[in-house]
Amino acid sequence: MESDDEDKIKDDQINLICSKLLLLFSKESPKLSLIRIKPKKFEITFPLFEYLVKLGDIKNCLSHLTGLECVDDHNMKGIYTQLALNNTNISQIMIHGCQNTQSLANLISVQKKLQKLYIVNINRISPNEYWSTPGVGLELQRKTSFITKLKLEGSCGFLELLADFINLEEFSLRCVHRNSCNSNRSARVPKLKNLKKIEFECDHKYEINFLALLIKNTRNLRKVIIEGSRIEDSSNCNLLLNSIITCCPLLKNCSIPISTVNPPLTTLLESCKDIQRLCLFSIPSENQININYCDNFLLQILKFEENNPVNLHALELINCSFSVEVWEKFLCKTYEKNETNKIRKSVSYLWMEHNFQPSKEFIEKLSIYKSLGILKTYGNITLYKSGLSPQFNMRILIYNNNIDQ
Repeated sequence: MESDDEDKIKDDQINLICSKLLLLFSKESPKLSLIRIKPKKFEITFPLFEYLVKLGDIKNCLSHLTGLECVDDHNMKGIYTQLALNNTNISQIMIHGCQNTQSLANLISVQKKLQKLYIVNINRISPNEYWSTPGVGLELQRKTSFITKLKLEGSCGFLELLADFINLEEFSLRCVHRNSCNSNRSARVPKLKNLKKIEFECDHKYEINFLALLIKNTRNLRKVIIEGSRIEDSSNCNLLLNSIITCCPLLKNCSIPISTVNPPLTTLLESCKDIQRLCLFSIPSENQININYCDNFLLQILKFEENNPVNLHALELINCSFSVEVWEKFLCKTYEKNETNKIRKSVSYLWMEHNFQPSKEFIEKLSIYKSLGILKTYGNITLYKSGLSPQFNMRILIYNNNIDQ
């Protein structure tokens, strides 16, 4: 009997909480634009979602829905069926996994304004098979010409399908898998003439040549971010830099790997006069280890800035080996220019502990210049990134109560 009473109290508490949430949703419906639907390992007796979609046209909390994050899971079909019955205008959707849920496919098919697509951990199926099989993949394939922003996470195989997104303006790929999830590395390099932003971050090995050719096929890039030290063809870093120099005159934000002692940084600054942020990630060859092979980076920048106006607001240097003498000279010159110029340039020095470690003397100098306000920050890049405050959109969690995981 005690167990039954406890269960009843628990159900009453859940009902009370859900009722208050429902009341809040009905009052704040104009502000509810993004919903995250996620399986959860507990039962809810109160049919919260069913009530949300039956509030009527005036009080329907989903009437202003433009963003959806969801799991492609057959157990969620009831929720997607109900959503499809509402007049939603979803412009951005994030999909986790690939069970090819038909109700999710139906929901996607009725969307007329879908422009932003986020694909997460779809790597256990051939991209071409996913694209051509009736269901979620096929419905997404039919929307590709409308997609202007594509983000891939743990889904590197979709590089093969990049050419289908003919009107793409922003492309982002992030993969934390240590082994590549792209079985076919001979992906065709597309011509995406509207592309303005590329962000590419990989923990596994990747080919820089593909990215260099992708950049070469466009002329409108404003942002190029390429991060990841496990480059299979590091000799092609020069090819990447040359593609940026010749094809990115409008570039404002640039983060690239550098594998040579004397890269044409002066030419880069001359060709891309609008660069505001520059991040150089050094990837040395074996014969460059333990020498100050990056001094030339700083000397080129100093020489260029002596005679040219620059828009550079931020300079980040990662895994770079500098002599103390050149490093101090660069920071002092930067400080002097900051005192006289309208544009103040911040300088950051970062490293990856598993493959690079500055000397004790160098770290002591970093600490001194940081305390003087000349250096913005320094340290392990992993700790630095984890300390950044992420920007969150408003997310409302709606849990399915039929999941056994």
